[in-house]
Amino acid sequence: MTRTLAVVNQKGGVGKTTTAINLAAAFALRGRPTLLIDLDPQSNSSMSYLDVAGIRRSVYDAIVDGTCSMDEIVVESPVENLWVAPSRINLELTIERFPGLRFTETREHLAA
Repeated sequence: MTRTLAVVNQKGGVGKTTTAINLAAAFALRGRPTLLIDLDPQSNSSMSYLDVAGIRRSVYDAIVDGTCSMDEIVVESPVENLWVAPSRINLELTIERFPGLRFTETREHLAA
C-alpha cells in the first residue's frame, strides 16, 4: 500500500525539515521504499542526503519544464530504500513565475 505523508507549516523554524528527513530515513531503514520530495528553495532536505553541487534538475524543472517529469529528477540517496526529488534555489522563481498557482494545481502537474 502506498501512503503519502506531508510535513507542512507556513511558519519557519518549527522543525519541518528535521521531521521530514528523519521520518524518511526511519521508513527507508525499515525497508519501506521512500521518496522525499524537497519543496523548500533552501534545499536542506536535499543537502541531507545528496551532493547538491551535482544536481542538474530539480523539482523546479518538473513543475516548470513541460518536458521534464518527476522520474527524471529523482535521485537515489546513499540510504537504501530512499530516493530524493531535490530542490534548488531556483524553486523560489515559481512564486514569481506563477503568482496565482495553488498547491493543488502544482500537485496535479507533478502527478502528470
